[in-house]
Amino acid sequence: MLTRIGLVLRRWRRSYGLRWEFVALAILGVSLAWTLSRLGQPETPPLPAPVALAASTPQPRPTAAPTTARPVATATPTLPPPPTPVAIATLPVAPYPGGAVYTLTPAANAVGWVSENDARFNNFGDYNIYAGIFDGNEHVGAFQIDLSPIPPGAPILYADLTLAGLSDRFRGDQGTWTVEILPQELDQGWTLLTFGDLAGKVGATIDLRPTLAAKDIALGQYNTLVFDAIPLQALAQRTLSGHISFRVLGPTGGGNNLVAWDSGYGSRSRGRAPLLRVVAGPAPDKLPDTPTPNYIIITSTPTPENVVTQAAQAATATYQAMMEGTPTRLPRNWVTPIIVVPTETPANAATAEWHIEMATAQAYFGTPTLYPPNVWTATPIPPTPEPTWTRAPVYILVAPVASPANVVTAAALARAATAQAERFGTPTPGARLVPIRVITNTPTPGNEATADWQIRVATAEAFLFGTSVPSSWLQTATPIPPWLAVTAVTPTPT
Repeated sequence: MLTRIGLVLRRWRRSYGLRWEFVALAILGVSLAWTLSRLGQPETPPLPAPVALAASTPQPRPTAAPTTARPVATATPTLPPPPTPVAIATLPVAPYPGGAVYTLTPAANAVGWVSENDARFNNFGDYNIYAGIFDGNEHVGAFQIDLSPIPPGAPILYADLTLAGLSDRFRGDQGTWTVEILPQELDQGWTLLTFGDLAGKVGATIDLRPTLAAKDIALGQYNTLVFDAIPLQALAQRTLSGHISFRVLGPTGGGNNLVAWDSGYGSRSRGRAPLLRVVAGPAPDKLPDTPTPNYIIITSTPTPENVVTQAAQAATATYQAMMEGTPTRLPRNWVTPIIVVPTETPANAATAEWHIEMATAQAYFGTPTLYPPNVWTATPIPPTPEPTWTRAPVYILVAPVASPANVVTAAALARAATAQAERFGTPTPGARLVPIRVITNTPTPGNEATADWQIRVATAEAFLFGTSVPSSWLQTATPIPPWLAVTAVTPTPT
């Protein structure tokens, strides 16, 4: 277009003798007019009207599996709104009149996974629910669902749990995965639980069926587990406390065998959180009694009386840990006993009347709450009986016969004893006849070291055998006076 206009202006210049300045201005004006005329026109033809396509279920895109030594949780700075539940299958049971169908999903900070040798408490809020083994570290998936929308105590007719596969990149060909209902005591403090709290033996768990094999778990595949009689009973019981918690266990040994389900949150989630569907009846007219909490009573170790006892207990604990391994972690529902003393029997009628009035006043506000199971009544110690003093027996001291110096003396003594027996008869034995035992005094120690040693020996003997009891047959020998050398003798007249 512009080329054609330029040829026309060149002919006009030759025909009419126009100067080049006027020709250039003319060309510039024509170009500007042509450009302004094109601004309001589309450069390409309009797109055709959109055509409605057949409805289809979107398939999740492959997600990047962990490439480091172990899976790394994705930080979630803000909690997104709960995901929209997806329709899985038609419910096989319809609710009673007055009942309802509840579709429940976990909150963002209540779903994720834990791993051994992980410095963090847990990885709740991540887009994965890992379960299995990776780089030698066991991974356990976990999530908790709020049951408060269900009326407490409502009859449960049907329930199922659906998980959506998110990653199978590190899945092996073998292995099984199990979903379990955790004990009720783990529902408290859920967001602070660690691998040690959720892995291994954690109490009475309830398995959901079926157990999943490796071929059952794939990216974008749903796994639906239907509650049978025992899980339904547990679910109905949990409506009274308002929460129910699950864990997912996978292989714990061998090579890498790790899968992930969608948590419903995080940057790479497909919005398909664990979905619990419950068909419940109407709320009961009267709530059932709240069950007594299951406590494990552990008696406290007495406080050591001194540092020696404390050191001995520490050495014993160290030895047990070396021989038998570290002790099992204390359960979360452990309590120590509280000892109470029973009310004493009133000493008089006035005190008994006062006790009656107090009990009547307290009953005005309602019957007393039963004691928890860790309250123990102290067994009264029987009174110590008054000691009965036994009179010390009276012994007859008999001086022992000196040992004969030779056989002739022994024969003479024997002859005299025989003659005495023939004349007076055999001597009457006496039960209280005891021979005299002669002991010598402990020599005075010659120095402080000997005195200290004698004190230690006496203390040890008193500790082992008790203090000595004075006995009448023990006679202390009279020390022999020292002999004096005679230098001169004065004659005495006789």
